[in-house]
Amino acid sequence: MRHEIRSEFRKLRTTRTVWGLLGAVAALTGLGAWGVLAGSDAEFAGASLDGLPVFLVATTVVAALAVVAGVRAYTDEVRYGSIVPTLVSTPDRRRVVAAKVLVIGAAAAIFGLVAVGVGAGVSLVWFAVHGVEVTVGAAALAALGAKMMLLGAAWSAIGVGVGLVVGHQVAALVGSLLYVLVIEDLIGAFAGGVAKYLPGGAADAVVGLAPGGMTVLAPVAGAMLIAAWGAVSVVAGDRRLQRRDIA
Repeated sequence: MRHEIRSEFRKLRTTRTVWGLLGAVAALTGLGAWGVLAGSDAEFAGASLDGLPVFLVATTVVAALAVVAGVRAYTDEVRYGSIVPTLVSTPDRRRVVAAKVLVIGAAAAIFGLVAVGVGAGVSLVWFAVHGVEVTVGAAALAALGAKMMLLGAAWSAIGVGVGLVVGHQVAALVGSLLYVLVIEDLIGAFAGGVAKYLPGGAADAVVGLAPGGMTVLAPVAGAMLIAAWGAVSVVAGDRRLQRRDIA
């Protein structure tokens, strides 16, 4: 297994994909935080920094880009043909899947940490400039960072599974992004009781925030649920890969 993990890490380190996605996490989270705070800074006076709605933006950004990273972990290899030597050198395909989930999950966990850092940094600068006081708890921010790392890893696992099941990169990416950014919100608008059990609803529960006053699960239940979604996705993808002819 160490050989497969080293191989996946080398692929990640020597390509620009993960670095581009990490930069996008920072940029989009910063812009989103700025947009949330613009013109409404006064209403957050005295609030706890870790409970600000800027972190709902961070949650969405991490979800979308972690899924992209997960999808590309497999579909990039299909696109460029490197999946054949990968599976020839490691005939046990389950080991390849496990290595991809572990390595891309670690990278996506960093996405979550960066999103929290950028969101907190932009917020602090904004409030300092506008003379608004907020409560800053280091322990609460650290806990939020840990939660966002969990979400990044879980969403990337979902992406790996989707990529394995669909196979075609464009279809997998477009479908995943539509789901994260549009479809689940539509489900939440018409069936909020169902939406809280979906991956996005579980993610909102983990960070303890919900858009529009929607009810969410307890944080522990949300963490267990999104981890289960990730596991189901990976298992489905693994079963699909076992039956796929990659020659």
